[in-house]
Amino acid sequence: MISILIPTYNYSAFSLVSELNKQALSIEIPYEILVLDDCSTNKIIIEENRAINNLENCFYTESNINNGRTFSRGILAKEAKYNWLLFLDSDVKPKDGDFLKK
Repeated sequence: MISILIPTYNYSAFSLVSELNKQALSIEIPYEILVLDDCSTNKIIIEENRAINNLENCFYTESNINNGRTFSRGILAKEAKYNWLLFLDSDVKPKDGDFLKK
């Protein structure tokens, strides 16, 4: 059981979340992927990230105030429902298709 936590600011996390979601589904573990937008200003990126909510076990929320990455990570940790936490930056690119399995 794992909570994957991703803070973001003016960066599309959709492709990362899609890949992680695919990997988590394939290894059949209980998981959630939480993405917190730290008050992005780029409307196009915000719309791209909102599509995260259409993925299974994936949740995207937007902050009304820019609090910074550390504060955002704290919020994500408090919202996580599983004990194992994996923090990733939104610009991470998994090296291979079994990143979560490893």
